[in-house]
Amino acid sequence: CACKPKTVNGWTADESEFCWGLPGSVAPLGKFDPLGLSKDLDLTEMKRFREAEVTHGRVSMLAVLGFLVAESFHPLFGGEISGPAIRHLDQVRVVAPAFFEVLGLMIALVELWRSLYGWVSPTDIQKYFGGE
Repeated sequence: CACKPKTVNGWTADESEFCWGLPGSVAPLGKFDPLGLSKDLDLTEMKRFREAEVTHGRVSMLAVLGFLVAESFHPLFGGEISGPAIRHLDQVRVVAPAFFEVLGLMIALVELWRSLYGWVSPTDIQKYFGGE
C-alpha cells in the first residue's frame, strides 16, 4: 500500500531520515548512533527502541535526583542514615538487613506485571500502540 504516513503530534514518519525522523536528534551530537543500532529498523521497531530509551532515561533521572536529595535529606530508617550518599547503602544494610531483598522482589513484581500486561508475541503484532 502506498498510503501516506499518519501524522501524530506534528510528526510524520519519514523512512529516509535518521531514526525515521523522530524528534531528538539535536546538537551537539546530532545523528548519534555510534553502534548502528537503529540501522535497518522498521518503524514499529524504531518506536519500540525510542519508548525503551525514554523509559530508561526517566528512571536514570529519578535515580540521580534521589542520589542528590539523599545528600542532605534522610527521612527513612529513623534518621539513622547520615554522611555522604555514596555510603548510605552500606548503612541501610546495617539498619534494615532485608531491605534490598524486599526492594528487589518489589521491582521484580512490578516488571513482571509490566511485561505480562504490555507484552505481545511478535507473531501477533498488528499495530504498535505504545507511545501513540
